[in-house]
Amino acid sequence: MIASPGGYPKDINLYQAQKGLAHATPLVRRGGDLVLLAECPDGHGEEDFFRTMKRFSSPAEIVEKFPKEPFRMGAHKAFLWARSLAKAEVHMCSAMGEELSRLFMVTPAKTLEEIFSRLRGKYHSPPAIAVMPKANSTYARMQK
Repeated sequence: MIASPGGYPKDINLYQAQKGLAHATPLVRRGGDLVLLAECPDGHGEEDFFRTMKRFSSPAEIVEKFPKEPFRMGAHKAFLWARSLAKAEVHMCSAMGEELSRLFMVTPAKTLEEIFSRLRGKYHSPPAIAVMPKANSTYARMQK
């Protein structure tokens, strides 16, 4: 899956770009790969989102522990973000630094070609690929 929130201002920061990730995740098989193309020139965005992500060491931990805590606006995005990360490996091409990308538990890349190069060795035959160029405003569902 290759997804982009749809450009500025939908990818101004990770807090906003999360919507695109959430909308693309249902189309990815468990254990698959999701490529998120989001510039995020303003970094992570909302501070509670950032602080919540810093508290946990894995997506599974966030998904397990977050629902047991009192609801806090902003922090809820960490749960939504982690829910996607628990399903698929997220490779992210953005203006965010590598350290911040890793704090948000994604595999950073400088270019789309870097991501494709990394994934070439993972698949023995060409994988099915879907593209969502306006993922923040697209709702997708699988048909059987």
